[in-house]
Amino acid sequence: MSKSKLNVFNPDDIIEKYGADTLRLYEMFLGPLEQSKPWDTHGIEGTSRFLKKFWNLFFESDVISVSEEAPTDAEQKVLHATLKKVTEDIGKMSFNTSVAQFMIAANELGALKCHKRDILEPLTIALAPFAPHIAEELWSLLGHSDSITTRPNGHSGMPASWRKATSAIPSASTERPACSWNSPWSCPRKR
Repeated sequence: MSKSKLNVFNPDDIIEKYGADTLRLYEMFLGPLEQSKPWDTHGIEGTSRFLKKFWNLFFESDVISVSEEAPTDAEQKVLHATLKKVTEDIGKMSFNTSVAQFMIAANELGALKCHKRDILEPLTIALAPFAPHIAEELWSLLGHSDSITTRPNGHSGMPASWRKATSAIPSASTERPACSWNSPWSCPRKR
C-alpha cells in the first residue's frame, strides 16, 4: 500500500463497514507477523462471514439459544482440537493459523448444530484475544454480568479461565470396521 499508487485504505472506513473485530481478525489472518503481506480488502469478507457464523452458533431464528445439554463426543473433539491449536499458536505468535482453526471449528460446530454452553463458553474465552468486542457481547449474552477479561476464577480480578485441551479427546469412531478375509486389510487375529 502506498499513497503514490492510490491504494491506501482508511481503517476507519473498514471498521465502519465491517467492525473492529473483523479488521483485527483479518490482519491476523493475512499471515505471519514478521512477513510483509499484500493488502486486499476482498479477503476481509471471509473474516466477516466467520464472525457471523460464530455469532450464529449462539442463536436460532434470531433468538439466543444456548442449551445446557452435555456435549457429544464430536463436539468435544472440535473444542479440544481448537483449544490445543490456539494455545500452541499463541505461544508461537502464529495468529493466522489460530484464526483458521477458529473458522474450521465454527464450520464443524455449525454442521453439528451445536448450541451447547460447555462448548461455546470456552470457545468464546479463546476467541476473546482475537475478537474482543464480539467475545464480550457473547459473554454477556451467556448470562455473565462481569467482563470476559475480569471474570473471577478463584482469583480476584483474573481473566476468565482458559480451558486446557485434554488428551482424552474422544476418538473419531469407537466402532470397529468390518473385516475382510484374505485381503491386505483383514482383521487382527487373536494369537
